[in-house]
Amino acid sequence: MKQHKRMWKVISAGTIAVLWICFIFGNSLQTGDNSGALSGTIVEFLMDIMPNLATWFTSDQIHFLLRKLAHFSEYAILGLWLWIFWLQIVKIQIKKISRTKFQAQGRQELWSKIEYRAIIGQTLTLGMTTGLLTALSDETIQTFVPERAGQVADVWIDFAGILAMQLILASISYILNKRKLVGK
Repeated sequence: MKQHKRMWKVISAGTIAVLWICFIFGNSLQTGDNSGALSGTIVEFLMDIMPNLATWFTSDQIHFLLRKLAHFSEYAILGLWLWIFWLQIVKIQIKKISRTKFQAQGRQELWSKIEYRAIIGQTLTLGMTTGLLTALSDETIQTFVPERAGQVADVWIDFAGILAMQLILASISYILNKRKLVGK
């Protein structure tokens, strides 16, 4: 039953991650004019609801910040779904490793610590690698779209979104696991 539930999480999170990647790539396939018009509309809206914004920033600066924040946010959300997906995959693989040696030696607590570190380490590695490859692909797509250009700086911003979310989730996982081990 537990295995069935875990597979359902893998399929669900994997599907959502793929759909989110399609959303990201769809944004990259917009021409420069369309993308700029959408950003411009959002900037105008922000200037209308926060008129004091114009005293600190020019319209071009807000436009630039908005676009970079959109990159970061898109990839932070992707980081969440990649974490859930890879966490379930890694747990399935780690659970296949035999615990009997540790149990026979009365070292179950040691196994729990090893297991936890392996799960988090592999989940972080796979999530960040998948996110980086997605960011590189995203910026490569933009080089083929009229009035767009792939930028190395955007890959770094995208990766920062993935990294931030992955580290937040790893920290939460660490805190929850530590409480679980202390409670035993």
